[in-house]
Amino acid sequence: MKRILFLLIVLASYAGLTAGCNWLFPEENNDGTVPENVNFYTGCPLTFYYADENGASPINIETPDTYPVAFRGAVPESTCEIARANVQVYEKDGEVLYVYNGGSNSLLWSEEDQLYGFQTWFYGVTPQVTYSFPIYIGNDIDTLKVGYKYLTTADDVQISGASWAVDVESVTYNGVEVLVGNINGKVFIEKPSQGETVVRIGSL
Repeated sequence: MKRILFLLIVLASYAGLTAGCNWLFPEENNDGTVPENVNFYTGCPLTFYYADENGASPINIETPDTYPVAFRGAVPESTCEIARANVQVYEKDGEVLYVYNGGSNSLLWSEEDQLYGFQTWFYGVTPQVTYSFPIYIGNDIDTLKVGYKYLTTADDVQISGASWAVDVESVTYNGVEVLVGNINGKVFIEKPSQGETVVRIGSL
């Protein structure tokens, strides 16, 4: 939990927001409705760990080309290179957090799992209740699909300083549900040198 708080606080500071798992989205007209076609992003309740068939990390912290990156939509490889180029490093209590892609992606080493944990903002656009976006890792393009529930003041929900907000209700990684029943919030993605990517929750 301490690690997650560290990550969220740093990312929130980097983005100029207040830390939390679900962000609020203020509107000029606080009328209790969800606006049309507004791009948003919200906090990530999951951490993604990539491993090869031997359980080793394919991410080399000294080689940004190996960093996973997530975008709102498909991008050319040159955009991935730019996103990985400007890495900000933060340290607290001996833990080092690597933040990149404009503050939307980060890596933090897990001693328990001996892998780097990857986090990304979750993207969306109102009033869509699902939104899919790519993660570029190695030579693969994986897909995250997030299901949202909108909350508004019209629903008699207390939303300080805003007329609406979102909750993350479901997450699938390459079509595999990874949020429901995931007690520790860990998602492991095994990428063997040959064969299909395997997605597991909780542990390898």
